[in-house]
Amino acid sequence: MSSPSDVTKLLQDALDTQPTIVGQPNDDDLLSLKEKLLDVLQTITYDRADGIHHVVGVIQSDTAYKADHSGVSFPIPQRLGLWDDKIDKDATVVELKKAEAMHKARAEDYGLWKAAEDGCKKLIRAAVEEVYINKLKDGTTFFHKVNARDLLEHLEKNSTGLHALDIVALRTNMLLLYKNAASMPDFILTMEEAQKKAKRAELPILDIELAMYAATSVLQSGDYKKETDEWEGRNASKKTWTEWKQAYLAAYARGINRQHVGAKDEPFTRAANNIMPEATSDVIDALVGSLNNLL
Repeated sequence: MSSPSDVTKLLQDALDTQPTIVGQPNDDDLLSLKEKLLDVLQTITYDRADGIHHVVGVIQSDTAYKADHSGVSFPIPQRLGLWDDKIDKDATVVELKKAEAMHKARAEDYGLWKAAEDGCKKLIRAAVEEVYINKLKDGTTFFHKVNARDLLEHLEKNSTGLHALDIVALRTNMLLLYKNAASMPDFILTMEEAQKKAKRAELPILDIELAMYAATSVLQSGDYKKETDEWEGRNASKKTWTEWKQAYLAAYARGINRQHVGAKDEPFTRAANNIMPEATSDVIDALVGSLNNLL
């Protein structure tokens, strides 16, 4: 079971490796910051009394938290005294023990919440330059009455954000991701992270588009010729992003096995492999036309 001191140490360890974000935080900066905080918060045992809530509510938006908790907001626990004055003096032994256990559990939850709240707030304040959160700073109480969620929501509201032009650039650059990938798994991960970014901007990239970007990129590279011929010959219903990943991860794994027995010309091992032609206007126009036909 987690203790407040455990939580404090975990968040301090995270703080020790957190670089200061230079300038106004953008979408990627805040996403990375929240991921680091959630990695810690997810490990904390919380709400032993009812088993409903989780301490991730310290930083999650109310909308996101309610979506994961049956529409219920995260309740900020109250600091409790040593004894529960609400216990009936005529309670049975069983009722007394149950009430005491519940009181103890809720008191422990407060300690965990306080450690998580203070640690998250400390890390966020250390990660960003104060000028970007100064508006929340009171003249007498400073940041004392500001919680971690307030800080994150303020930063998100005022971040450089994601705009339509960013996503247009993102879509174009996706044609160039393959040549910079260290491996097929790395390429696939990068593609899916780009898709998530587009979703956050409410300009989603469909799975079928990922498959088309990936297929076009590998075709232009000249790698995996056998697999690409097989892919091109498939029925359209079999050209999903899931099936593309399965086919090319399997091909990548076979290449790794061949490397183990001395093969030198597998994709991602040749120096020339990462010299892929730039995405020409003809290629982009053709891809855009194909995408338009899907919409």
